[in-house]
Amino acid sequence: MAKKKAVGGKRADGEGSFTQRKDGLWMGRISLGRNAKGAQVRKSVYGKTLKEVRDKVDVLKRQQESGLTNEKIGTVSEFLDRWIADDVKLSREGHKTIHEYEDACTRYIKPYIGHVPLQKLTSVVCRQWQGQMDRDGFSANTRGKAMRDFNVALNVAIRQDLIVKNPLFGVPKPKVVKREIHPITADQCQILFRECQIHRLGDVIILAT
Repeated sequence: MAKKKAVGGKRADGEGSFTQRKDGLWMGRISLGRNAKGAQVRKSVYGKTLKEVRDKVDVLKRQQESGLTNEKIGTVSEFLDRWIADDVKLSREGHKTIHEYEDACTRYIKPYIGHVPLQKLTSVVCRQWQGQMDRDGFSANTRGKAMRDFNVALNVAIRQDLIVKNPLFGVPKPKVVKREIHPITADQCQILFRECQIHRLGDVIILAT
Protein backbone atom coordinates (compact mmCIF):
# COMPACT_ATOMS: atom_id res chain seq x y z
CA MET A 1 0.00 0.00 0.00
CA ALA A 2 1.35 3.43 -0.93
CA LYS A 3 2.52 5.48 2.07
CA LYS A 4 0.53 8.66 2.64
CA LYS A 5 1.64 12.07 3.91
CA ALA A 6 -1.01 14.14 5.69
CA VAL A 7 -1.38 17.85 4.96
CA GLY A 8 -2.55 20.56 7.33
CA GLY A 9 -3.04 18.55 10.53
CA LYS A 10 -6.46 17.94 12.09
CA ARG A 11 -9.34 19.67 10.31
CA ALA A 12 -12.88 20.41 11.39
CA ASP A 13 -15.68 18.05 10.35
CA GLY A 14 -16.82 18.71 6.80
CA GLU A 15 -13.60 20.47 5.75
CA GLY A 16 -11.93 17.33 4.42
CA SER A 17 -8.45 15.92 4.84
CA PHE A 18 -5.69 15.73 2.25
CA THR A 19 -2.80 13.32 1.90
CA GLN A 20 -0.17 12.63 -0.72
CA ARG A 21 0.60 9.02 -1.50
CA LYS A 22 4.07 7.64 -2.02
CA ASP A 23 3.42 7.41 -5.76
CA GLY A 24 2.77 11.19 -5.84
CA LEU A 25 -1.00 11.02 -6.26
CA TRP A 26 -3.06 13.23 -3.94
CA MET A 27 -6.15 12.02 -2.08
CA GLY A 28 -8.85 14.05 -0.40
CA ARG A 29 -11.46 12.67 2.00
CA ILE A 30 -14.57 14.36 3.28
CA SER A 31 -17.45 13.37 5.53
CA LEU A 32 -20.86 14.00 3.98
CA GLY A 33 -23.04 13.29 6.99
CA ARG A 34 -24.95 10.08 7.54
CA ASN A 35 -27.13 7.95 5.30
CA ALA A 36 -30.68 6.72 5.97
CA LYS A 37 -29.33 3.88 8.14
CA GLY A 38 -27.31 6.25 10.29
CA ALA A 39 -23.92 5.22 8.91
CA GLN A 40 -21.38 7.96 8.25
CA VAL A 41 -20.84 8.69 4.57
CA ARG A 42 -17.26 9.40 3.53
CA LYS A 43 -16.09 10.22 0.03
CA SER A 44 -12.57 10.03 -1.39
CA VAL A 45 -11.31 11.85 -4.47
CA TYR A 46 -7.95 11.72 -6.23
CA GLY A 47 -5.85 14.00 -8.38
CA LYS A 48 -2.34 14.80 -9.58
CA THR A 49 -2.10 18.03 -7.54
CA LEU A 50 -3.29 19.22 -4.16
CA LYS A 51 -5.25 22.04 -5.81
CA GLU A 52 -7.11 19.59 -8.06
CA VAL A 53 -8.12 17.49 -5.06
CA ARG A 54 -9.15 20.53 -3.00
CA ASP A 55 -11.33 21.69 -5.91
CA LYS A 56 -13.00 18.29 -6.08
CA VAL A 57 -13.66 18.29 -2.34
CA ASP A 58 -15.12 21.81 -2.56
CA VAL A 59 -17.49 20.62 -5.29
CA LEU A 60 -18.61 17.71 -3.10
CA LYS A 61 -19.24 20.11 -0.23
CA ARG A 62 -21.35 22.43 -2.38
CA GLN A 63 -23.28 19.50 -3.82
CA GLN A 64 -23.95 18.15 -0.33
CA GLU A 65 -25.10 21.57 0.87
CA SER A 66 -27.48 21.92 -2.09
CA GLY A 67 -28.84 18.39 -1.69
CA LEU A 68 -27.25 17.06 -4.88
CA THR A 69 -26.14 13.45 -5.12
CA ASN A 70 -24.65 11.38 -7.93
CA GLU A 71 -28.10 9.94 -8.55
CA LYS A 72 -29.67 13.37 -8.84
CA ILE A 73 -26.93 14.64 -11.14
CA GLY A 74 -27.55 11.61 -13.31
CA THR A 75 -26.20 10.60 -16.68
CA VAL A 76 -24.95 12.66 -19.60
CA SER A 77 -28.34 12.23 -21.31
CA GLU A 78 -30.24 13.43 -18.24
CA PHE A 79 -27.98 16.45 -17.88
CA LEU A 80 -28.33 17.35 -21.57
CA ASP A 81 -32.12 17.19 -21.29
CA ARG A 82 -32.02 19.60 -18.35
CA TRP A 83 -29.55 21.85 -20.16
CA ILE A 84 -31.79 22.12 -23.22
CA ALA A 85 -34.94 22.73 -21.16
CA ASP A 86 -33.58 24.99 -18.42
CA ASP A 87 -30.75 26.84 -20.13
CA VAL A 88 -30.90 26.77 -23.93
CA LYS A 89 -34.65 27.26 -24.36
CA LEU A 90 -34.87 29.92 -21.65
CA SER A 91 -31.84 31.99 -22.58
CA ARG A 92 -31.80 31.76 -26.39
CA GLU A 93 -34.48 33.31 -28.56
CA GLY A 94 -33.44 31.74 -31.87
CA HIS A 95 -35.29 28.54 -32.68
CA LYS A 96 -32.51 27.60 -35.09
CA THR A 97 -29.95 27.51 -32.28
CA ILE A 98 -32.24 25.41 -30.10
CA HIS A 99 -32.79 22.96 -32.94
CA GLU A 100 -29.05 22.70 -33.62
CA TYR A 101 -28.28 21.85 -29.99
CA GLU A 102 -31.14 19.37 -29.77
CA ASP A 103 -30.04 17.73 -33.01
CA ALA A 104 -26.43 17.43 -31.83
CA CYS A 105 -27.50 15.87 -28.54
CA THR A 106 -29.94 13.43 -30.15
CA ARG A 107 -27.79 12.30 -33.09
CA TYR A 108 -24.18 12.62 -32.02
CA ILE A 109 -23.84 12.62 -28.22
CA LYS A 110 -26.55 10.60 -26.49
CA PRO A 111 -26.28 7.47 -28.67
CA TYR A 112 -22.59 7.19 -27.78
CA ILE A 113 -22.07 8.46 -24.21
CA GLY A 114 -25.56 9.32 -22.98
CA HIS A 115 -25.52 6.36 -20.57
CA VAL A 116 -22.32 7.52 -18.81
CA PRO A 117 -22.82 9.16 -15.39
CA LEU A 118 -21.89 12.83 -15.82
CA GLN A 119 -19.42 12.78 -12.94
CA LYS A 120 -17.64 9.76 -14.44
CA LEU A 121 -17.21 11.35 -17.85
CA THR A 122 -13.48 11.57 -18.59
CA SER A 123 -11.23 12.71 -21.41
CA VAL A 124 -10.61 9.05 -22.23
CA VAL A 125 -14.34 8.45 -22.70
CA CYS A 126 -14.60 11.57 -24.88
CA ARG A 127 -11.70 10.38 -27.04
CA GLN A 128 -13.41 7.03 -27.48
CA TRP A 129 -16.62 8.84 -28.42
CA GLN A 130 -14.87 10.79 -31.14
CA GLY A 131 -13.07 7.70 -32.37
CA GLN A 132 -16.30 5.75 -32.69
CA MET A 133 -17.97 8.60 -34.57
CA ASP A 134 -15.04 8.57 -36.99
CA ARG A 135 -15.36 4.81 -37.48
CA ASP A 136 -19.09 5.26 -38.08
CA GLY A 137 -18.29 7.49 -41.04
CA PHE A 138 -19.04 10.96 -39.68
CA SER A 139 -16.98 13.74 -41.25
CA ALA A 140 -14.45 15.79 -39.34
CA ASN A 141 -16.73 18.81 -39.70
CA THR A 142 -19.67 16.96 -38.11
CA ARG A 143 -17.53 15.61 -35.28
CA GLY A 144 -16.09 19.05 -34.64
CA LYS A 145 -19.57 20.58 -34.50
CA ALA A 146 -20.67 17.92 -31.99
CA MET A 147 -17.64 18.68 -29.83
CA ARG A 148 -18.32 22.44 -29.90
CA ASP A 149 -21.96 21.98 -28.90
CA PHE A 150 -21.06 19.52 -26.14
CA ASN A 151 -18.38 21.88 -24.88
CA VAL A 152 -21.01 24.60 -24.37
CA ALA A 153 -23.10 22.19 -22.28
CA LEU A 154 -20.14 20.99 -20.20
CA ASN A 155 -19.11 24.55 -19.36
CA VAL A 156 -22.62 25.03 -17.95
CA ALA A 157 -22.11 21.89 -15.84
CA ILE A 158 -18.92 23.41 -14.43
CA ARG A 159 -20.69 26.66 -13.52
CA GLN A 160 -23.39 24.62 -11.78
CA ASP A 161 -20.73 22.74 -9.75
CA LEU A 162 -21.76 19.41 -11.28
CA ILE A 163 -18.23 18.65 -12.52
CA VAL A 164 -14.81 20.03 -11.63
CA LYS A 165 -13.27 20.37 -15.09
CA ASN A 166 -14.26 19.98 -18.72
CA PRO A 167 -13.46 16.42 -19.89
CA LEU A 168 -13.15 17.69 -23.47
CA PHE A 169 -10.03 19.59 -22.46
CA GLY A 170 -7.10 17.95 -24.20
CA VAL A 171 -9.22 15.93 -26.63
CA PRO A 172 -7.83 16.59 -30.15
CA LYS A 173 -10.17 18.53 -32.41
CA PRO A 174 -11.03 16.83 -35.70
CA LYS A 175 -8.88 18.20 -38.50
CA VAL A 176 -10.98 19.61 -41.29
CA VAL A 177 -9.22 19.46 -44.66
CA LYS A 178 -10.20 22.42 -46.80
CA ARG A 179 -10.35 21.88 -50.53
CA GLU A 180 -8.42 24.34 -52.64
CA ILE A 181 -10.63 26.13 -55.17
CA HIS A 182 -9.25 26.81 -58.63
CA PRO A 183 -11.41 29.34 -60.56
CA ILE A 184 -11.59 28.90 -64.30
CA THR A 185 -9.45 31.18 -66.46
CA ALA A 186 -10.67 33.79 -68.95
CA ASP A 187 -9.88 31.49 -71.87
CA GLN A 188 -11.84 28.67 -70.24
CA CYS A 189 -14.78 31.04 -69.73
CA GLN A 190 -14.84 31.87 -73.44
CA ILE A 191 -14.80 28.19 -74.39
CA LEU A 192 -17.60 27.46 -71.90
CA PHE A 193 -19.81 30.28 -73.17
CA ARG A 194 -19.24 29.24 -76.80
CA GLU A 195 -20.26 25.66 -76.03
CA CYS A 196 -23.30 26.83 -74.07
CA GLN A 197 -24.67 28.64 -77.11
CA ILE A 198 -25.34 25.32 -78.81
CA HIS A 199 -26.56 23.45 -75.73
CA ARG A 200 -30.24 23.35 -74.79
CA LEU A 201 -29.36 24.19 -71.18
CA GLY A 202 -26.69 26.70 -72.10
CA ASP A 203 -28.43 29.73 -70.58
CA VAL A 204 -28.90 27.90 -67.28
CA ILE A 205 -25.25 26.87 -67.16
CA ILE A 206 -24.12 30.44 -67.82
CA LEU A 207 -26.32 31.78 -65.04
CA ALA A 208 -25.04 29.13 -62.64
CA THR A 209 -21.47 30.00 -63.53
